[in-house]
Amino acid sequence: MLKKFDLSLKDTIENQVLNLDYKDHNLSFTNMYMWRDMYKLSVYENKEEDFIIVFCNLNGEFFSLNPLCSLDKIDKAIEFLIKYFKENNKPFIIHNCVRKIQNKIEEKYKDFFTYELTRDSYDYLYRVDKLMTYSGKKLQKKRNHLNNFKKNYEGRYEIKLIANNPDVIQDCIAFTKAWDKSKIQRDMYIDQEVKGTIDVLNNFSKLSCEGLAIYIDNKLEAFSYGTQLNDTTAVCNVEKANPKIVGLYPFIRQQLVTTFFDDLEFINSEDDVGEENLRKSKLSYQPEYLVEKYTIRRKDEN
Repeated sequence: MLKKFDLSLKDTIENQVLNLDYKDHNLSFTNMYMWRDMYKLSVYENKEEDFIIVFCNLNGEFFSLNPLCSLDKIDKAIEFLIKYFKENNKPFIIHNCVRKIQNKIEEKYKDFFTYELTRDSYDYLYRVDKLMTYSGKKLQKKRNHLNNFKKNYEGRYEIKLIANNPDVIQDCIAFTKAWDKSKIQRDMYIDQEVKGTIDVLNNFSKLSCEGLAIYIDNKLEAFSYGTQLNDTTAVCNVEKANPKIVGLYPFIRQQLVTTFFDDLEFINSEDDVGEENLRKSKLSYQPEYLVEKYTIRRKDEN
C-alpha cells in the first residue's frame, strides 16, 4: 500500500537516509518536499525487510528513485520493484540510481536490466573545507570575488538566520517571488521551484533545514538553505542571490557551509538538469567529483 508523500514521513525517511552513504540529493527529504507535487510522490515502506521506496509520476511516467536501504537489502528492494511494476502493468524504471546501487544490481541481475548513464542528473560534490576558504589556484577567481565583496560592502552587510525569524522568512518569500517574475522563459520546473521554495520557507520549523540570509543596506539580497543528508554530506537545497552583486554567491555559499555544515566532508549542490549556464557555474566551483546517476530498465521491456 502506497502512502501519499507528506510531512508525516519526515522522520521515517530522514532516519533511514541518515544511515546510508548515498550522496544523492534526491534522497534529501527537503528536496522531496519541494518537488512532491510536480512528481506526485508516493512512498512504500517495508519495515520487516528494512527498505523504503519513493515513487514518482511525472508526465505519465511512473518510476522509482534509489531504494532507501543498505546495500545488503538492495536485492529485496529490487525483487519488490520487479513484482510491483509487473503487477501494476507499468514498465520497470529507476531514475537517478547512484553507482553503488547500480553496481549491486548489475552484480546480481547482470543483463536482465539496461543501465544508462544520465549526465544531466549528475550531482556536484564539493569539499566543505575548500568552500570555507576557497583556497588553491583553481579557486583563486572565487576567492578574489569573495574578498572584493567583503571589502566593497564592509559594514553594510548583515547575516541573519532564517530559522525562528518570521520577518526574514517573509523577506525570502518576497525575494523568491521577485526572482520568479524576472524569469523570461517559463517551464514547469521553474514554477515548481518557486512553489516548493515558498512551501519550505513557510514550514521551515517543521523541516530539518538550516539557512541564512544576507542583507545589504537593510535589504535582502541573498538567501540559502540546506539539509544534512548523512554523516558526511549536506545538500544545498536552495541558493539565490542578486547576480549583479559580484562575490555575493561565493559569500553566501561560504557562510552557509561555515555556519551549519563545517563538521561534514561534502556539500552536494544538486544537478544542473542539462542547463549550460548552470553547468558552467557549478563546474566553476571545482567539484571534488560528480555523483554519477543511472536510469535502469528491464531489458525485455525496451
